[in-house]
Amino acid sequence: DTDMAAVMKSQELHSDPKALGLLVLEALKPHGWENVDPFSIVVEEHSGGSGNMTFRVRATGIDGVEVKPSEVALHSKNAWHMQSDEARATPAATLFGDHGVSPKRLATGVDWVIEPWEGHGEPTWATLNDMKVLGSELAKLHKVPTDWCDSFSA
Repeated sequence: DTDMAAVMKSQELHSDPKALGLLVLEALKPHGWENVDPFSIVVEEHSGGSGNMTFRVRATGIDGVEVKPSEVALHSKNAWHMQSDEARATPAATLFGDHGVSPKRLATGVDWVIEPWEGHGEPTWATLNDMKVLGSELAKLHKVPTDWCDSFSA
């Protein structure tokens, strides 16, 4: 039940990758993970040192059924970040996801969010084609309305 997953605290599960995987499985059942083989779930930490933790979670379906997305990012956030940052991050993430500038959030819980695992994190800008991709992405960003942040202005 996704309500049960929404109240589960990921911070309490960091030392148990299997439990983190099951949290993701429960949260993503409405997003194509209802046929995931629980024994196929692989959880790897990919944190960047912000005080929060990021886990790459991969899964395959039962009897070879394709699961999409088959890889997701579980962002486990400490209480301070959830209280101070999430009020701004949630509307921004929703808006950017809706405009194709960032991955769309699939599920949100008391101290975590789940998004598709996309991108590579270290783009290269070595070729003309790389620059065309950059220009295309910046054009998408410039089309995003800016009034979403008006309520956060001092």
